[in-house]
Amino acid sequence: MAVILTGEEGAGSYLSRTSGPTATSFSASFWVKFTSLSGVYYARLGQLEKIAITTENAKLGWSSNSSGGVGATTVDTTSWYHIGWTRNGDTQLVYLNGTQELSFSDSNSATIWFLERTSFVGYGHGGRYAHLKLWDSVVLTGAEIQQEMWAARPIRGSGLWAWYPFVDSYTADKSGNARDWTAGASPTLGDGPPVGWGASPYIIGNPAAGRVIGPGTIWPTVTM
Repeated sequence: MAVILTGEEGAGSYLSRTSGPTATSFSASFWVKFTSLSGVYYARLGQLEKIAITTENAKLGWSSNSSGGVGATTVDTTSWYHIGWTRNGDTQLVYLNGTQELSFSDSNSATIWFLERTSFVGYGHGGRYAHLKLWDSVVLTGAEIQQEMWAARPIRGSGLWAWYPFVDSYTADKSGNARDWTAGASPTLGDGPPVGWGASPYIIGNPAAGRVIGPGTIWPTVTM
């Protein structure tokens, strides 16, 4: 499954939080299917009005209140894409489908996190989001990003700040840390990418607690 978000504050649905992982030390992993890609600077995931992962003219990019840039790969509105974002101080990397797409340095940060939210009218164009995971004070390696890409549940439990599988709720944090989103307008749920829960040992409850309950591979190609 996935959460379907339609755009900017006041004109569509979005998710936001007044707090997030450490603003200058975190990792994020999620899947997205874009609704629209026309034009420039469409905020996707980020820290409100400070820095965000964006799309610009059908390319993955980043933008802050002082700078920005785009990658080389063209994306479309018919495919699912995995995005990984890591930050270590000012140094930030963005991965597209497990391959590094962007590398940049920027000092902007904020405590308010959002998904498809921007107060700039016309700068949120919507999309489907699935299997969002956030880690605090953890900088995932490229190999770890690739592992997380093909698992709906978190592979790395250490440092897990929140996990939003968007299976039965568009706001609920399933990590056990009770860090739910606040919804703007009325998001909906729909089909997600063809990603399984991941190889075992698998975990129930709070993944950060590391409660292993059994071996086996669960639904390796199921759409969630």
